[in-house]
Amino acid sequence: MLSIIVSSYKDNLYSALATNIATTCGIEYELIRIDNPGIMSINSAYNQGIDKSNFEHLLFVHEDVLFETSEWGKILLSTLENVPNVGLVGLAGSTFKTKAPSGWWIDHKFQKMFITEYRNGRLIGAFNQDGLGRDFDEVVTLDGVFLASKKSLGLRFDENLSGFHNYDLAISIKSIQKKLKNIISYQINVKHFSSGNFNKDWVISTHHFYKMYKNFLPVRTQKIEEEVKFEKAKYLWFFNECFYYGKLDLCLYYAFEAFKHFPMSRLPYLMILKIIFRLPSLLKGQAQLKIK
Repeated sequence: MLSIIVSSYKDNLYSALATNIATTCGIEYELIRIDNPGIMSINSAYNQGIDKSNFEHLLFVHEDVLFETSEWGKILLSTLENVPNVGLVGLAGSTFKTKAPSGWWIDHKFQKMFITEYRNGRLIGAFNQDGLGRDFDEVVTLDGVFLASKKSLGLRFDENLSGFHNYDLAISIKSIQKKLKNIISYQINVKHFSSGNFNKDWVISTHHFYKMYKNFLPVRTQKIEEEVKFEKAKYLWFFNECFYYGKLDLCLYYAFEAFKHFPMSRLPYLMILKIIFRLPSLLKGQAQLKIK
């Protein structure tokens, strides 16, 4: 038996998903729709779903997916019950998460995925080659498109994070803090019809996640020889994201964070110089925005 929890805001997507689940799940389930047209964070919506659920096994899934695997519910329950010490099951994840701000992904060499992804109706990737011959792989972070767990483990979403971003990162870290294992399954395939929305809200949310969880990072499944290189790259990458969205306060914050972690590196100095040289034009642009 499975409780399937959906934070929903589009009737047509939810209806298509409900029909698809009815024909593919293969086990007894309840479908819990949390109507959420931006009225609460996805963390709050999912926790409401947990409170309303009647079954031990939980699945949190986006409404813009369709399951391709027949009787996938049986596979999921078997995975949750038989993989030792499993905390979360997903379909996409990474074996490494930097301390530096980022999404759940870091680099293709760390990614594990079993999703067929579409954007604006066009196929952009069939990420299902990694797991040939294996049922699952261990990861540290999971993508929120599909997250499964057991109610008895006590994992809940962090309502200190507002909005619709980084909920998956936070619960992934919570699972690791409980000494549980996060895995992706290569036995359940879905079509996913969007690829995330990395906007100014995402930048701000990622900053909040960093401040809340940086003491528990980095995490990885095994030793990484070039870890420092990826840490540097992600500090610079997120600094540029902050810069692009005009978040000068965050630019300064991460320039000095980079200095703390890499004091002898050129990285923090380059970040600060970029702010100095662009500051007049950025301030002028912000002034124009206020006038408008």
